[in-house]
Amino acid sequence: YIGRLELSSLADTVQPDIDHIAIDEHDILYALPASNNRILKIDAQGQYLGEFAILMDLGEKDRREVVLGAPRIDSGLLYLPVAVFGVIYVYDLEGGFVRSIGTQGNNAGELNFPSAVDVVDQSIVVVVDKHRYFIICFSTEGRFLGEFGGTKDGFFKEQEKLSVKKKDFSESKGTEVVAWKI
Repeated sequence: YIGRLELSSLADTVQPDIDHIAIDEHDILYALPASNNRILKIDAQGQYLGEFAILMDLGEKDRREVVLGAPRIDSGLLYLPVAVFGVIYVYDLEGGFVRSIGTQGNNAGELNFPSAVDVVDQSIVVVVDKHRYFIICFSTEGRFLGEFGGTKDGFFKEQEKLSVKKKDFSESKGTEVVAWKI
């Protein structure tokens, strides 16, 4: 436990009912409220810096009811799993929609319920699919690269969170993928 971040200068209309957060390389916190219609930007001292709308291609009712996964920021882009639509939305850090990654389905390369995302080496988008039990990899442009896991392996059954980190093994370098359920 490092400490508590007191939010200040929030507008009266902003309700800090935060479901997920992501932090950029400048220590700006991007908070996703439970209302699912915007991202709040907050600095390291708790000062409200503004917000931007998300999911604008959906109607208001759908935005309120959609299930979102844990976002990740990499190279100036925010990757947001839109679980119920089987897709990752990518935004710039000012709220501009950049692209979507993945399509909904149950076959190789498709996303059924993406619950978390991470980016490896600024080039590989790694997605945990809670319902397919797979880790699915795409290029940052959205091209399917491969997947691993599944129910028979049991390693990724109903995982909700994801962390990818580089490891320096004694004789080779590699990447460790860790997925867990909370």
